[in-house]
Amino acid sequence: MNYYYITGTSRGIGKALAELLLKNQNNHVTGISRTCSIEHPNYNHVTLDLSKFENVEQFTFHNHKDAERIALVNNAGYIGEIKRIGNHKNTDIAKELAVNLTAPSVLMNKFTDTYRRSSAEKIILNISSGAGRHPLDAAGAYCASKAGLDMFSRTAAEEQKITGHGFKIASISVGVVDTVMQSMLREADEREFSLRDVFIGYKEKGEIQQPEYVARRLADIMDKIDKVSDVVFSIREFDNMNIK
Repeated sequence: MNYYYITGTSRGIGKALAELLLKNQNNHVTGISRTCSIEHPNYNHVTLDLSKFENVEQFTFHNHKDAERIALVNNAGYIGEIKRIGNHKNTDIAKELAVNLTAPSVLMNKFTDTYRRSSAEKIILNISSGAGRHPLDAAGAYCASKAGLDMFSRTAAEEQKITGHGFKIASISVGVVDTVMQSMLREADEREFSLRDVFIGYKEKGEIQQPEYVARRLADIMDKIDKVSDVVFSIREFDNMNIK
């Protein structure tokens, strides 16, 4: 059996990826989010608010003795009010950092601790963003959290070269995807967010990917992760690698 732990499965990319993986009867998916929107005999849901450290701290991974592959996909993301620094609610900044950086880092720590001795293929896939590489006006905490997630991933991958525990780690920028977050960017106050019209243009011109497409690409990345030498890259960069 293959076991996948995916955060943010109630909608968007997380739900699309879970539903794609569940088409294979050898896959078992544990979804981690505040609400459950999937019903399947191979699906287990854990109701958890990733913005609450105490809840994330209490989460435990199971011992899967029959596992051929075990994967953690840190997909859940949160962007608060789209406002410039100085106009933010302090609670929004704290929540963005908690969901986008603290929670996935803690889950990576627990995942590594639980499965370091497992002989199964072990994968950690973090869903990052181009905002982690390039500053995005009115999204300072989101940008900082994704940049932090990229570096945490790089560090974890470097440690694998020393420990030899065999975890394969990647932090993937998925591009512009038709999610609730994109809707928020298009509806933001243009006095705060100078790039609002750019994101509106992505939608109007059809330059926006659907979650199902991204899910297929992420599944492909996991299947070919042995052949990928980079840790932080985008789906487009992966496609340009021409890995067969």
